[in-house]
Amino acid sequence: MSLLSILPALNLVANKLLDYIPDPAEKARAAKEFQEKLLALAQSVDPGQAEIDRTEANSASLFVSGWRPAIGWVCAACLALYYLPSFVIGEAFWVEACWRAHDVTPRPELGIGDVTGLLASLLGIGTLRTIEKLQGVARGKL
Repeated sequence: MSLLSILPALNLVANKLLDYIPDPAEKARAAKEFQEKLLALAQSVDPGQAEIDRTEANSASLFVSGWRPAIGWVCAACLALYYLPSFVIGEAFWVEACWRAHDVTPRPELGIGDVTGLLASLLGIGTLRTIEKLQGVARGKL
């Protein structure tokens, strides 16, 4: 779990804690200070990841530099060519069915779990590759 993924939870906890400060001016000052520190923390995480991304993008190996763009384009193509038309056509038929029945029927299921499952699997494989690199067992050329 990355630090950026827990920032919303930290924000929720901080807001609950701020409710215990009775003075409105002090509460506003503490909230502003927390938001500034949270923003600084979020920005401090990004430069390291940006450097990793830049290094991977400059790699001569297609398996290192090409997997992120490839999965992005594949998922975007799936969404654009299959799921979006399915959603539009499915909604049109659903509206027509509701109109004819004079009642609201259950909506059709989109089945987007296929693409999200694929994306989550590939991102998991990317995480395993990162662990290999951190442990020093990854090969340089694939």
